Amino acid sequence: MTSSPTVAAAAALAFAAGLTLLGSTAAIAQTSSGASSPITPSLEIANTPSAPLAASVPQQALAAAPIPKIELWRGATLGMTLNQVKVLFPNGHGPGPIGKAKEAPVEDDGTVALWQMDEQVYGRDGVATLFFRNGGLASVLIDLKDIEPAATAHNMADAQILKTGFSGYYGKPKLCLNATARGLDQVDCRWEGHGLRIGLSYQDFGGLSPRMAIAIRPLPPPLKAKQPFFGKRARKGASAS
Repeated sequence: MTSSPTVAAAAALAFAAGLTLLGSTAAIAQTSSGASSPITPSLEIANTPSAPLAASVPQQALAAAPIPKIELWRGATLGMTLNQVKVLFPNGHGPGPIGKAKEAPVEDDGTVALWQMDEQVYGRDGVATLFFRNGGLASVLIDLKDIEPAATAHNMADAQILKTGFSGYYGKPKLCLNATARGLDQVDCRWEGHGLRIGLSYQDFGGLSPRMAIAIRPLPPPLKAKQPFFGKRARKGASAS
């Protein structure tokens, strides 16, 4: 049986109206969900096997990710204020002898020593001095006690104990010098790890005034790649065509 032209036309109109309605619904869904929003990705992105994970992660969450704190010494982290350090080490005091503290000079690297306390490093007694820059903790220097004159063998043994301890925690040193020549006994080792650069230094010239110290500083930021000089010069001198 052949359908009349009127019935066929009505069916065509109904089909066209259905397509229009479907297209409008899809457009509304895309607009309301926000296809470019990372929170609610579009159906096309969500159904793509290789869609990046970041497309479903809010940018606000990525920006708010906490920056890991760099611990310089026994809970004291880089950037701590002096008041925070005092709470952490209440038995400390200002630089210099207790009761005779005076304004500390600015060091060559722009830091100022503001707090000191007695500490132990792998069983060896020392005095830790905390240095600040722009109001925030910047570095720690520990001077070992009981480094006696004319006791080179004993002092060198202590240096080896410290070297073994630091190597066990930070790994193999980046460099290490053990030298005895022309009356100078010296140990100079450097480690890098946990965002820090650690230095162990012992110097003893003729057994007269030996000193052993540990310096703890944050790793410096990586150097930025510089543009070629001639390329930069050529760009400056280039004329518009």
